[in-house]
Amino acid sequence: MTQVSGAYLARFMRSTALLALPSETQAAWLAALELPGEPAYADELATEFDDGVGLLTQFVAAGWLRQDAADRLMAVDALLDDMSGPGRENLWTIEALAVAPEWEAVRVAARQALLVV
Repeated sequence: MTQVSGAYLARFMRSTALLALPSETQAAWLAALELPGEPAYADELATEFDDGVGLLTQFVAAGWLRQDAADRLMAVDALLDDMSGPGRENLWTIEALAVAPEWEAVRVAARQALLVV
């Protein structure tokens, strides 16, 4: 296995912190990205996080994360996965960040994960 760079962990922790922020702050961050196309979609919040989830076992093996932290981060990933798929597109709008209980569950789970990293 190739040694993973600490920069990947830093980006992953940043993406987890973004998922833990209040909906208004998440919406402001998304607007600041100035991505092309309207409307803006909240899936950008999950993109970098998803990249890091694939490296969790390497982060644990390197001693950078404990297994209980990895488990909590996987719980965040499971919530995001549950929000995906056909018929769930409405959950990925900026408006949904503020009103969908699924997003509040993601924020709570992300905050809980950050408490043990």
